[in-house]
Amino acid sequence: ATTAAAASEGAATVAASDAGTATASALCIAAAAGSQRLEASDNVADCLVFRYNGAYIVDKRDSRSCMTWSPSDAFWTLTNCSSESPPEKALARFRQRPPAPGAVGESFCAGEAGAELCVEPQEYMCTTDPTQCSMGSCRCETLGWVKQELKTLNGTTCYTCTQPAVSCPIFPAQCFPGNCECRGPDFVKVVHTNSSGGVTSSDAQPPCFSCRRRESAGGSFAQTVVTFVVCIFTGLVAGC
Repeated sequence: ATTAAAASEGAATVAASDAGTATASALCIAAAAGSQRLEASDNVADCLVFRYNGAYIVDKRDSRSCMTWSPSDAFWTLTNCSSESPPEKALARFRQRPPAPGAVGESFCAGEAGAELCVEPQEYMCTTDPTQCSMGSCRCETLGWVKQELKTLNGTTCYTCTQPAVSCPIFPAQCFPGNCECRGPDFVKVVHTNSSGGVTSSDAQPPCFSCRRRESAGGSFAQTVVTFVVCIFTGLVAGC
């Protein structure tokens, strides 16, 4: 499901109460073992993540799989988005509804007016697309990814999730073939070159990086003073 909070990704888990058989400990809905039926689950690892594309709520793992209400069995299920007959399509096409009075969040409803069946997002997933940003409360879908706070052009806070940065090895022992970061401001990033003097990269081989310790300003200044004194001394000796 999506709102402005996840408009970029359109990804969310759905509240367990919408499965129709939720228990007090249930967190979300998941696919029943060996079937496409959706049921309540209290195991976060089993929670399905869905994306709302403006018409259908699709399984994020497979964009061809849509959430649909099964009237004969009275439960939500996953079906092929392109295989429903016209009556079934009405139970698979969702309309986004703003929060009802007293409700916490929005809902998404399918079916005919007056006999709608609705689901509510449980939580939203931050986008991982570097060109977009999620507005509002969200979390990283992948464990270990880093949530970053950014600002839009008008100053609004938004969020994105990125993979944790890899630390570059210390120069000159080895290099890392890909994106990596230095461990702190005391180090500078170095791109390695091959024997011919070119950068070690090609269409098949990415650039290779490492980090070396940054020279301190005091050390450079001391070296300059020593060089200057030696030059003066050498000039005086040569002039004697």
